[in-house]
Amino acid sequence: MDSAQLRKLLAQQDIRPDAFDLDGKDCDECLRLERRQNRWVVYYAERGLRTGERFFPTEDEACRYMAVTLTDDPGAKRVFPRYPGDSKN
Repeated sequence: MDSAQLRKLLAQQDIRPDAFDLDGKDCDECLRLERRQNRWVVYYAERGLRTGERFFPTEDEACRYMAVTLTDDPGAKRVFPRYPGDSKN
């Protein structure tokens, strides 16, 4: 998987565009993908800080990690899931 395929997958999964950065743009409170020298890094960017940095030898591995992290996070979705037992439709 490359970043173009990841972007398509995240759109299909209704992940908010402001929840991630694949282009090196300035973002606040998002999961970011970067290429550093000969490896890839995924980290959470918040107010200029980098937390939870994970390094990967390939773009494929970094993108797959990012896909799982974002699709497993209910807060990254455009619509929050309802609580169990919620009577609203």
